[in-house]
Amino acid sequence: MIRPSMHRAANILIVDDTLPNLRLLSDMLQKHGYIIRGVTNGVMALTAVKAEPPDLILLDIKMPQMDGYTVCAQLKEDAETRDIPIIFISALDDSIDKVRAFAVGGVDYITKPFQIEEVLARVQTQLNMAGLRQQLAIQNSQLEQVVAQRTQTLAETVTQLEHEIAERKAMEKAMRQAHKLESLGVLAGGIAHDFNNMLTGIMMEMSVALLKADPTSATYEHLEKAINITDQAQLLTRQLLAYSGKENFEMMALDLNEIINNNLSFLHAATPNRITLDIDLTTEPMLTEANAGQLQQVVMNLVINAAEAYEEEMGSVYIRTFVTRVAEQAGVSLVGNQSLLAGDYVCLQVRDEASGISPENLSKIFQPFFTTKYSGRGLGLSAILDIIREHRGGLALDSVVGRGTTFTVYLPIAVIAEEADEKMSEPAKKIESAQVLLVDDEAVIRLTLSEMFEMKGIGVIEAADGEEGVAQFKEKWQNIDVVVMDMTMPHMDGAEALAQMRQYSTTTPVIILSGYGQSQAMDQIENKEHVYFMKKPFKFEQLMRQITEILVG
Repeated sequence: MIRPSMHRAANILIVDDTLPNLRLLSDMLQKHGYIIRGVTNGVMALTAVKAEPPDLILLDIKMPQMDGYTVCAQLKEDAETRDIPIIFISALDDSIDKVRAFAVGGVDYITKPFQIEEVLARVQTQLNMAGLRQQLAIQNSQLEQVVAQRTQTLAETVTQLEHEIAERKAMEKAMRQAHKLESLGVLAGGIAHDFNNMLTGIMMEMSVALLKADPTSATYEHLEKAINITDQAQLLTRQLLAYSGKENFEMMALDLNEIINNNLSFLHAATPNRITLDIDLTTEPMLTEANAGQLQQVVMNLVINAAEAYEEEMGSVYIRTFVTRVAEQAGVSLVGNQSLLAGDYVCLQVRDEASGISPENLSKIFQPFFTTKYSGRGLGLSAILDIIREHRGGLALDSVVGRGTTFTVYLPIAVIAEEADEKMSEPAKKIESAQVLLVDDEAVIRLTLSEMFEMKGIGVIEAADGEEGVAQFKEKWQNIDVVVMDMTMPHMDGAEALAQMRQYSTTTPVIILSGYGQSQAMDQIENKEHVYFMKKPFKFEQLMRQITEILVG
């Protein structure tokens, strides 16, 4: 039984002029622990309620002197009794009677003859709801008291709240800018992918022409230069893919000076004309183990931040590289109290002579999305710091209000042996008998590769998309030595086509071609056994070397 109070049983008033009904309801409810009072007419009901308001009223409708509708209406007009729940219990079962009962303030309606279980359930439900309303009223009263107590305190902290709101708005603006950057990244990735396909076609066509040209002719020399220019164009697409997050982060020995020099045009384009770039790089190579795309992002964002520190004023951004040694005990004061291992480090220093960073902002500038600018274009110092730490380096910050800011990046120096000649050697063994299934929706790439394979004596089966590739493989897989397949194609992409090919052969080698990075392309493939990767654009010699290594070891 549900009671309105933990300390007493519920008090119920039954109003019914039929004594057998009155006794039946009284006995039934008393057996379930309720306190019952009974009256036989409306006038007595009003008197009983005024003397001791009950927790709930069971009210008959048809009674002498005053019917139930009138009793209910009068109770609801009185502020002291209007909240007492009233359940009508009557033999009247027309919809109009029930509607009228609810209209005058009833909370429920039970039709005679009634079931005892139904009456108990409805009584318990209404008492429960009344108890909840009472609890809610108490809580509301308590809440009003709390609100009243805190009003004065809130008034004293308005200035602080306004400051917090301003910070929140700045963060939201930075987050919106981050979403814009993400959208730009998607666009950049798509452009880079399509451009890589075009570069691959250009490189393949020039490679064919190179094979057919006389090595002693001027044409041969021009073709070699054009291929080298195409190689340089690859750097643009790699930079776009790195910006979009779709380039796999391979670590290799890189020259920090070369990264800066290769991106000078980007740095000038990214900074206003009123900003001068003062560049002082070491004459010797600044080698460090790094990812080219991420290292480029560090350089770009530090320079952009330094340029934007001048706001609308003219100024210079100083970019310097040098090598330094960190001793065991001596330390370098780094952001986040980070420490570096003893050893030699290549350093990138970016300095401005703007207004400097205020002390209150110094502790915030490495928080994600924090900015003091109306619009930001970089990754943010939080992301830059993460990249530097992933490269086992550190970041030092020195800022003086009114004099400017200096960021110094420390990256472990890399020592490498003399590199061998990068020119591709001819395959050690002949593979003229090999049969290649070539699947690519780009006709220029497909036709040019086919011609070059045939010039090498390799048989080629062509397919213009994944569906055609699967059909060809299904029919001829026993005669196919290797599959060369693009990843991004209409109708059926490379990943799905590969999965279907594996139904016929699980060991046929497959080389996946993609303008995206290796990690993004290979992550789409479930079973990577006997699957290899070639990034577009590529030289035909690179593809031939990989096929030779696969087929003859």
